[in-house]
Amino acid sequence: HLNLAADVATEGTVLLKNDGTLPLSGPCKIALFGRGAGSGFLFGGGGSGTLYTTGRVSLSEGLKNAGFEIYQPLVDFYTDFVDKETAEKRAAGGTVLTHWMRGYDRPEPVITDELYNGAKSFSKIALYCLPRHSSEGTDFGDRDTGKGGFCLYDEEAALLDRLCKDFEKVI
Repeated sequence: HLNLAADVATEGTVLLKNDGTLPLSGPCKIALFGRGAGSGFLFGGGGSGTLYTTGRVSLSEGLKNAGFEIYQPLVDFYTDFVDKETAEKRAAGGTVLTHWMRGYDRPEPVITDELYNGAKSFSKIALYCLPRHSSEGTDFGDRDTGKGGFCLYDEEAALLDRLCKDFEKVI
């Protein structure tokens, strides 16, 4: 099933706009932004989109495995943020979904100028991972046209605008 899922993902990917950014010319340095950069990465969805597999590899791990250099302080920042948010919710008695759904559908945390500038110095390429979970028949399910659904949260749009101004290539 894993091979079939990989084939479907490859065949089903739609590139909406490409101004020469992709494909990358080989392994290089990348600044990975967004909740999906670390432990907030999503593996499948809910209901019919559920994916059960061993050997899950996050986006940052997959890029490293392919030979890319990742600005690790940024990945660590997102991982720490999502992990802290998850722990706080759990401590308050809230429902915490399984580990592969943590950090979905929430606005971006604020990145310090020091961290952002470090990423800018590290690479001319920014990859922005926007996690969105979907599942039929739930209150966090099928996407709607509002913010956090198909539309970006204000924080996401602001970060994306900033990335487009400061990086040569934005994926």
